[in-house]
Amino acid sequence: MAMTVRGKLRLGRVQHWTRVMLSAARAIVVGIGLLLAVPAVAADEFARGLSAYNAADYESAFDAWYPLADENDSKAQAAIAFLYLKGLGVRQDDVRAADWYRRAAQLGRPEAQFFLGTLYYLGRGVPRNDQLAHVWCEIALARGMPAGLSCRDAASARMTRGEVREAYRMAARWLERAGKE
Repeated sequence: MAMTVRGKLRLGRVQHWTRVMLSAARAIVVGIGLLLAVPAVAADEFARGLSAYNAADYESAFDAWYPLADENDSKAQAAIAFLYLKGLGVRQDDVRAADWYRRAAQLGRPEAQFFLGTLYYLGRGVPRNDQLAHVWCEIALARGMPAGLSCRDAASARMTRGEVREAYRMAARWLERAGKE
């Protein structure tokens, strides 16, 4: 079946936004461990993992961060997710990356919210879901992650107006609940 001109244009837009979002994701990686402070002991362990990461000793980074992540440290959860996403020191696993990003996102970690939204947009490790991509990227944007804008807009381009309105409502409810905690 031949693709229409409109279909080709839409496919081109989706490919463009996919490249934009992946580029933004690469830029975020540079500052993965530098956004928020954590309690002193956890900070020391996180710093140990960050030093190992910067020395390309990803297995040691994983070993330092995993206990913190397991204790609900959202910064360490996002770092573990990234290691799984890229296969650094662990077997590459999009499903595990999405799971760790989800945990950190639910705890309010903006870069995890962005990456989780991106995974939903791309359908990596989770079923492709433009509405959830929109929601998580909107939340990330609202919490100070500018890269959320391109992710949210790319997801919106594949959604109906009604779906976009509902996604904004879902994000607003999440942000309202998070503000009360």
